Amino acid sequence: MADVYGCSSPAMAADAEVDDDSSPAKPGLVKSEGEIYMESLVGASLLLVSKEFPLEHLVDHRSGQLSGGQLLNLKIQLVGSPSGKAVSVYSAANTGKSKGRNGSLLMLAAKNILRAEFGRNGDESAVESTTISSPTFLSSVKSAPVFEDERVGFSLVLDPYFISSPTSSLSPILPKSLRQPSVSEDERIHVSNESNNIICVLSSENGTSSSPEKSDRSSTSSSSESGKMSQNSNSSDTSSTASSSQSGKRSQNSNISMSHLDNDKTMLLQRNDRHLLTEHNLLCEAFSIATSFLGIVQYTRIIPCLLDPLNKIWSRVEWKYLSREGLLFSDDQFLKMAYHVVKFVEEQLKKRKTEESGACDPFSIALIQQILPLILQLLHCVHGLWNQDDDFLPEELKRAKCLSCVELASTLASTNGLYAIDNEEYLLKNKTVALLEGTRQRVYNVLGLCTSIEGAFSELLDSQTVRNTLSKDLGSMELRHLGKVIRLVVIPLVENCPCQFWEPWRLVLIGPILVECEYRLHYAWFDLLYQGGTGKPYFYGNLVGSAKHIKELKLKLLLAFTREVSDLLRALALTKQNMESVSSSLLRFLLGHDCFRRMRMSLFGYFVDDETTMKAVPFCHSLTWLAINDMSVRHLILNDLLPCLIQRLDNQLPCAIQRLRRKLGSSTKASSKDLEALCEEWYNHFVKDSAGEDKGDAFAENNFTAWLTKKKEDLQVKAHSAAKKLSDGSDWNWEFEDEFRRFLPAYMDILQEVDSINDDEEVVFLDQEWLFQKLKPEFRSKYGMNSCEHHYMSTIFSVWRRKDSMACIMVNRNKGKFVSELIKLKPYIKASDSSSTILSRLKEKSEIAVGLPDFAVKPSLSYLRGVLLRWEPVFHPLIRESHMSLLLKVVDQYTKWNESKWCQQIEPDASDFESHLQPYADTCFKATCKEKKYYIAKEQICLHKKFDSYLASGVLDIRMDMFKTSKDDFVKDLVQNEMARMQLSDLHDELMNLSLERRYELVKIQQQVLTYVECLQRLLNNDSLKDELKVLMEEVERLGFFDTDNDSVDWENKLFTELIVKFSNQVFAKRVPRHYVIRGIIDYRKILLCKDSSQQVAFQAVVDEKCERWIESREEFWEKTSHYDHLYYDIVRRPLEQVFTQ
Repeated sequence: MADVYGCSSPAMAADAEVDDDSSPAKPGLVKSEGEIYMESLVGASLLLVSKEFPLEHLVDHRSGQLSGGQLLNLKIQLVGSPSGKAVSVYSAANTGKSKGRNGSLLMLAAKNILRAEFGRNGDESAVESTTISSPTFLSSVKSAPVFEDERVGFSLVLDPYFISSPTSSLSPILPKSLRQPSVSEDERIHVSNESNNIICVLSSENGTSSSPEKSDRSSTSSSSESGKMSQNSNSSDTSSTASSSQSGKRSQNSNISMSHLDNDKTMLLQRNDRHLLTEHNLLCEAFSIATSFLGIVQYTRIIPCLLDPLNKIWSRVEWKYLSREGLLFSDDQFLKMAYHVVKFVEEQLKKRKTEESGACDPFSIALIQQILPLILQLLHCVHGLWNQDDDFLPEELKRAKCLSCVELASTLASTNGLYAIDNEEYLLKNKTVALLEGTRQRVYNVLGLCTSIEGAFSELLDSQTVRNTLSKDLGSMELRHLGKVIRLVVIPLVENCPCQFWEPWRLVLIGPILVECEYRLHYAWFDLLYQGGTGKPYFYGNLVGSAKHIKELKLKLLLAFTREVSDLLRALALTKQNMESVSSSLLRFLLGHDCFRRMRMSLFGYFVDDETTMKAVPFCHSLTWLAINDMSVRHLILNDLLPCLIQRLDNQLPCAIQRLRRKLGSSTKASSKDLEALCEEWYNHFVKDSAGEDKGDAFAENNFTAWLTKKKEDLQVKAHSAAKKLSDGSDWNWEFEDEFRRFLPAYMDILQEVDSINDDEEVVFLDQEWLFQKLKPEFRSKYGMNSCEHHYMSTIFSVWRRKDSMACIMVNRNKGKFVSELIKLKPYIKASDSSSTILSRLKEKSEIAVGLPDFAVKPSLSYLRGVLLRWEPVFHPLIRESHMSLLLKVVDQYTKWNESKWCQQIEPDASDFESHLQPYADTCFKATCKEKKYYIAKEQICLHKKFDSYLASGVLDIRMDMFKTSKDDFVKDLVQNEMARMQLSDLHDELMNLSLERRYELVKIQQQVLTYVECLQRLLNNDSLKDELKVLMEEVERLGFFDTDNDSVDWENKLFTELIVKFSNQVFAKRVPRHYVIRGIIDYRKILLCKDSSQQVAFQAVVDEKCERWIESREEFWEKTSHYDHLYYDIVRRPLEQVFTQ
């Protein structure tokens, strides 16, 4: 950059006489951010060679942060400065000429300003002998030429405590707009000593200067109100004082006049970052002056050296405190100087665009590269004011965010909102508003102008930087602000952006802005059409005026914004690439990446405004050609745009669109002709098939006019149909009903698609991109879903979140499968096996696939152990094989019962719809549920649960045999005698039978357990029988029957079978399942082996306690296996399948 700017470094450019021993840095040392900034600031100061530009400020306030060489250089320049020691409260100094130096830029500007002002008042002689206590008017007046032989001694504001002084000795001769209250001589001296007030003396060519006393006398004698103002000054002035180490020095060099500070400004000035604000303002002032007075040679050297420290200021951590919460904009000088920097850049770009047709010299490119980050950060701060709550802003900034309806309406009418709000007339009325709005608008224009520069997208504009400035703040912009972004930034970008840069700019700017526009326009127009325009006030800003004026202005702002969006759409349709090839156009690129999200007729303001219509129609024609090969665009046209377009074309239709169109007084000739041609184009391409037949109705005439007439008649029938009663009691609207019915088929498809996802997976991470990839290709193709940005994805994601319980269902199902596999796994797993042993076995041998997430494995093993302890308290391989089916049935019943705790299928939910459609969805779903007996099914299931609770009491257990022999008679008798008393007479007989069947099975198992206990007890009391079994037990022992851990034993040995049958015949007079007989052999052996206790005590421990535990857990098992297969349960579990899609 040095060769472009013409200076290798700021210090060299200033011809410094002493080398800076702090540069270059020592090898291996990295300079801090503060050191780099100070080097840049010192360099700029030395380059300007002016005491007034912050040499003295640096020596006084930054000496601790300067190197020895930098400090020495500054002091040498101070001695050689043209103003020397001219500034003093007590004496006028520096009567001689400064040799070899040009006058300070800032002094030239001050002289210029004074000459222009005094010239208007006919008193140019006063220019040379005037004391100035506040230069805050420097940028508010125009400049006049300054001759080269004139020198001006002028000390600008150097101290961080400076805020615009309420006093000025220029008041008698300045125009009223620049006058400030004057103070008496005594008061002036007092303020000078106590408050460190700077008094700036203008030295003439001959070296004379006016004393402070003379200036004060002139001031007090010329103002008739000086006494009054003096009293006010005495009573209200509260000054901030500097640190003790600096107060003495300042009192000798300067007088700093402090106005009364409010609490916010006092807090600001007390912070360490006050120096940065002072330096920022000084640098911007120098920038403004340099760009006004310098020739091109000096210009190219000085401007980059000023921008470098300015950019570094904005990167400082201390600056962040000032840049948030509106503190920067509480300083008038900052706002004014920043505005002038932006205005200069804009004017230079406009001038070069006009003169050179987009070409730009290397210096200009380098300058813009350096200044763009600065003004973009400034713009981000302006945006930040609209992001903040007004309660935390100073009063002046609160007022700046409020806009008069009358003034804004006048601005819209005259210039459509551009460049009128910061003109001279408005500056006088509301300076803060004018500067804030002007700064915002001019930065937007700078960005737009940059897009026309050759090579801008590769060398100049960084998409991420623009994103951080614009895209992140879109939500806080008012409609008028967003409209300016579209006109000044986005449209030039669309017109000038080469296709190779579409992707980054789509992601960071064009896409987010189109999404924001679609959102704003939809809700704003919907609010206007159906709610009277009372909602979403933040779209329009803080409007001040009567309710009537505010409402009228909202409509004007909305129309203006809609036209801006239509201009953007027209630009997209008419770009060079789009005109040459639709297939490779920017519009196709944006649609293919779902940048419009949901393209509704609100994007065009429902075509109620002719100007918007004329701009948007070319875009709609482009959609036609895109939709031929793009199902997404075709679906948008057929389901959203075409139905609304037909409403717009029917002038007699009683709908909100026609009512608003008539209210606006839009003509119907030109726009309606274009819209009807568009409608016919869509009909020909998307309604008729290739054979020319109407796709919607095979019997319709092959004629667009007949088709359109039929559609209008259908709408008239809907509009005049009888009002329906909505579930929430709200008023029925036929337009909402029609919109709901159009979306309902797609919604049902969404439910079925989501319900089919992930049936064979366990746990998933909720992510829209993942979910989009899970959608079937045919579903995505049907609705033209190109990415997860498609507007249906929000509904799909919402539905999927309700299906989150399916993850639990899948884990539960796989848990049941896993436990069932473990039960069947050989060698068999016993209840006594530890979880760690089982896990080690599974890992080493990989005998079965676990199919479970890690967190579910150990609970599954605990679940298995619980089942075996309850249903297989005694292990033997032959027992496992004998009652394997029972164990698997128990696991299945537990699994199904656990699954019933979650809804297995997604249900339609009105909350999936937009708020205005929810009453229609709720009413529709309730009517369908009633028709398909969904509510009856739920009521029957509720009664069924009560009946199960009744059976759990055991009242009917003794009658279960009767039920088995005569089911119908038993149920009939039960209904007559018991069910009415329990208010269960409405329970369906089929459900009653299911419960009685299940209860019979449980009672039957209980009887088997009791029979087992009874038979073993009888065995122990029969000595002869025990003698008979002695040989049998010895034979069983000899064959290894009890060696259950020996895998070599042949458990299918016929001898085992014969011995088991023999034991059953001798011990169990009542028949029991085989596994009880095997268990009896093992338990009997255990009892015989108990030598330390009697057989009755051993029987109690071995048999009785285990059977009692099972009987005690019987009712828990009854409750936790209450799963039934019946139509009513299917309706409730599978409502989508059984109710809504049949």
